[in-house]
Amino acid sequence: LLYLTVTNNGENNRDADHSVLQFLSPPNAGEQGRPLKYLTHFDNVYLLPGAQKTLEICLNPEQFMLADENGDFEVIFGQWKLMIGDIVQFLDVQG
Repeated sequence: LLYLTVTNNGENNRDADHSVLQFLSPPNAGEQGRPLKYLTHFDNVYLLPGAQKTLEICLNPEQFMLADENGDFEVIFGQWKLMIGDIVQFLDVQG
């Protein structure tokens, strides 16, 4: 479980609507038909000037699955990259 706090800095004293996109990039991305990255979750956050909201980001095993050459899904072990906005976190998925 990860936590991410989104803040409306209040520039121009305006309400803000922001989309928070979560992407994963698998080990060996771009090779053997693996995607470079893919969208795993998104939140739309509405904030008044100066307000903030903390989002819970829950990762589950299904998000680390890709189809093999037969079309069957399997967990891919190794180092994955989690990307949310300009935040990058590396995750080691082990069996």
